[in-house]
Amino acid sequence: MKELKWFGSLLAVLFLAWFISGGPERYDLENDKPFIKPPSPLNTGEIYGPENTAVNPNTPVGWKSVSTKYFSVALPTDWAFNESDSSVWNSYRGEFTNGSSTIFFEYGPYATIPVPTTDDRHTFTYETVASYYATMIKPTGFMGNTTGMFIDRAPALEKFSISGYNLNPSAQNTAFSIFRTLEFY
Repeated sequence: MKELKWFGSLLAVLFLAWFISGGPERYDLENDKPFIKPPSPLNTGEIYGPENTAVNPNTPVGWKSVSTKYFSVALPTDWAFNESDSSVWNSYRGEFTNGSSTIFFEYGPYATIPVPTTDDRHTFTYETVASYYATMIKPTGFMGNTTGMFIDRAPALEKFSISGYNLNPSAQNTAFSIFRTLEFY
């Protein structure tokens, strides 16, 4: 019984403190505001709120998210997505470009790896991208000109191929960053 009196006294003190500090009126005024305040910008280039539409954690800061028919990727702000006429092909095709560099993609049952894995002019590495086993392709030297990625078993047993040709080292790094932001629907 002693504990119950102590608990009742504590509730009475808390109610009195709440009532003195504004009570129900203060509660109504604060109800229109968000419960948790968003962080204030740090002037570091970070984007908060609806401007940052990228969901993938691999997305570099300041890039935009682009949704295609079957997947999404993040692109630098100066890059654009162009969709090919799908009535001509048995697969979904398009390109990402900034005017000086272009990366082509194909998604469907007939997509092929851009370079045979026996080609010694390219280095092949393997990563997990969008939860799938991906072959990354990078030119190694003379006459190697393809930068790309190939996923052999994307959703619904479709294949995915994306590649750029004759990309300079900076564009290659950008291309690999784009590849790693891939997310299938």
